[in-house]
Amino acid sequence: MSTRTILSVLVLALAACSQGSESPPPPADPARPVAVLPASLRLESAPSAALSVVEVRAAANGTEVAVTGRVKDIVATRAVFTIADLSLKSCAEPGDTMDCETPWDYCCEDPARLAAGVATVEVRSGAELATGTIQTWNGLDHLKSVVVVGKLTKDDKGNATIIASGIYVQS
Repeated sequence: MSTRTILSVLVLALAACSQGSESPPPPADPARPVAVLPASLRLESAPSAALSVVEVRAAANGTEVAVTGRVKDIVATRAVFTIADLSLKSCAEPGDTMDCETPWDYCCEDPARLAAGVATVEVRSGAELATGTIQTWNGLDHLKSVVVVGKLTKDDKGNATIIASGIYVQS
């Protein structure tokens, strides 16, 4: 059998083995592995009573919340991202005159207003943060509008974190 024939059979066999695989697609960047998340995390539709990030930050610690915002930052090694209140202006807004390389950092916004309008979203696997990035999961990316359902936790510095039980990524 020729080397070309052996290679052709090997390529076909490998392709057949990959058909129907349940594993996530390979990450675009091997340094940013994709998180494997439970199917129950994906919401089929946005909850109708979602609050703004600013409103959720005013809620009591431990409250179950539904919050809407835009994805700001995404952690490369954990299923964690921040969301910004929809009232905040990113540098990608229509009419913005700045040529900003990373408009999702909201560098055009007042820092105090930005601090009051962001929250962290964590996806957990048991008690631990899920490993791997959540970027690209169901289309989640910078500046995408999302609705997150989960439990609000606040620390003594006023930082707000939502432990997500469901996420809807708006298309």
